[in-house]
Amino acid sequence: MKKHLFATLDARKDEIQDQIMDNNTYMVIHDHGSKMTVGLIVSHIREVPEGMVSLTLPEEEYEVFRFEEKHICSFWQYFCDQDHQKKYGLDTVKPRYETFNDTLQPNGMTEIYYPKK
Repeated sequence: MKKHLFATLDARKDEIQDQIMDNNTYMVIHDHGSKMTVGLIVSHIREVPEGMVSLTLPEEEYEVFRFEEKHICSFWQYFCDQDHQKKYGLDTVKPRYETFNDTLQPNGMTEIYYPKK
């Protein structure tokens, strides 16, 4: 599913107006973790291409976790525990996101942004 979303975005990204060229693609987990959306940052939301959606994230303070991808299972096991969520002050209800770019994933790294309470 995730690979299909990224491939579709890559094939259609030229249709998206007012892109901010930050070399990142974003995967946003939202609606209490039930939905995944991949996208790019834009400076203005204009006409949304057919079959695409716009998603606006409110300005938040985030806790950033960067680690080797091989530890992704351990990361999620750790942060599924409510005591660990409290320890870091994470808001698990609000959308969180992950960045994808030429410096992270090719080097086996993951960077996840979790909103703080």
